Amino acid sequence: MTDSYRYLGTFLVFEAKRLLAAFEQAGVRMQLSVDDAGMKNDVAAWLGLSGHAVRMGVAVHHADYEKALGIMSDLGI
Repeated sequence: MTDSYRYLGTFLVFEAKRLLAAFEQAGVRMQLSVDDAGMKNDVAAWLGLSGHAVRMGVAVHHADYEKALGIMSDLGI
């Protein structure tokens, strides 16, 4: 993620999907990363939890940061 972006956090995929849709609709510039470390965890895979362990890292452009925080608050995230 570049210096002109502020990291918001890491979210479960279902949360990130809602968040990113709202960001896109509001014109918030964003960058994403995927944390699939949970998919590589043998215990999580054995328990059938590996899909829930995947997370998305989300950063937004510094100029859109306050707007992004407002959207997160509106969504309860």
